[in-house]
Amino acid sequence: SNLLKEAVMVFKKNKVSAKELENISEKKVVQVTAAKGKSYLIGRYSIKKEHAEKHYVSFVAEVLKNNGIKLIHSKFETLTEEVGSYGGSFHFMGIIDLDNSGIPAILFHHIGFDSGIYEIFRITDDKIESLFLGGGDAC
Repeated sequence: SNLLKEAVMVFKKNKVSAKELENISEKKVVQVTAAKGKSYLIGRYSIKKEHAEKHYVSFVAEVLKNNGIKLIHSKFETLTEEVGSYGGSFHFMGIIDLDNSGIPAILFHHIGFDSGIYEIFRITDDKIESLFLGGGDAC
């Protein structure tokens, strides 16, 4: 519920109308616990117009001991109708521990017109850092 509250605040801050906010949907929220004991929430909320996403916000947040959260990453985007039908960026795919450090690397899928791109991020110093970006298009 803390992540949903953050999503609503981000949408309002970016001038998403109250009528559009009625259509907010949770794409996926997962909790990941790292080997070093920290837990993270990874979530994505979107607002659709018919079959296309119009706006989305993605989050990575650390779960605090008092059940609060500390945001590490937040990405808001308004999509054009053409791109929105494909889905935009920051679709959570999974986590891996690349070097057995106990710090999860997060895999996201970015979907655009006629393309699919994967990006791996690592959580470092309370932010996410891109480690790898790759993919291609259908051409």
